Amino acid sequence: MGFVSLDVQRCFNVQAHDGLVFNNCVVYPGAVSKLKILHFETGTVFDRVRIDMKDVKVVFLHIEQKMFVYIHDHIHTMGTLRLGTLDLVKEVENFIVRGHSLKHADCQCTSHNDTQLSLQRQADYGLVFPNKCIRDNKRRRPGEQTCFLEQNAWPRNNGEICREIGAKSMDTQVNPIQTVQEILSSSGMFKIHQDQHNNTVWSMARSTDIASPEELLSFMRKHSFGVHRNHKKLQYPDALLHLHALQRTNDIISISSANMFYVNKMKCQTQCDQDIRVLWNTAK
Repeated sequence: MGFVSLDVQRCFNVQAHDGLVFNNCVVYPGAVSKLKILHFETGTVFDRVRIDMKDVKVVFLHIEQKMFVYIHDHIHTMGTLRLGTLDLVKEVENFIVRGHSLKHADCQCTSHNDTQLSLQRQADYGLVFPNKCIRDNKRRRPGEQTCFLEQNAWPRNNGEICREIGAKSMDTQVNPIQTVQEILSSSGMFKIHQDQHNNTVWSMARSTDIASPEELLSFMRKHSFGVHRNHKKLQYPDALLHLHALQRTNDIISISSANMFYVNKMKCQTQCDQDIRVLWNTAK
């Protein structure tokens, strides 16, 4: 057992920008297989490979006027995915805290700040397709809530976690001595209990709500284009109090007409040593 990747480039010798988009499909003409797929050997040249962006785990293979259906099932190790144990823990943490799956059909999380995934892991999740880039971004102002699915931390069971991170099961061997379940349970990040259906459920071991001006500032530093006052993360009881505290210390600035808040980047700048300033002024 291992991990399944939905990255088309792990299966075929294609580039993401080679894809032709129409009717909610991405088509890669002349795709060459990088591994054995169905009964086709490595190096097979297909007339075209087609992926329906509504269900990216299914790949339609067209060759010699015939069509074959391939469902991503090639097993990868964490080594081939270049995924570390800390990465695994962080992905599960972000899934629980985010409150919804990145693989949900209505998810509009697109940027690194939204997904907290590298570009390669976004591809493994099946997110690197044109529909993820051109979804309703133009309707949003910078800093507004990126995705309108559930944004509150929510407990997740084994099956939901495995589907999100691509693990075949919680018993998937991560390294010679630990499984996915053992990695997560030993991290200290999660609470584990059984639900009414006797399913193992994971939740965060600590509160995910913003509890202080310092935590609010840390959150806002992740959003370089600002945060709108209606952002769901700013709806907790003490948000206005914390915003005013950060404004008083000049850590953040606001544009009241737009209801936007920004980190004061001038305050974050590092001062040059005096001798460097003297040298600079002399050079001028």
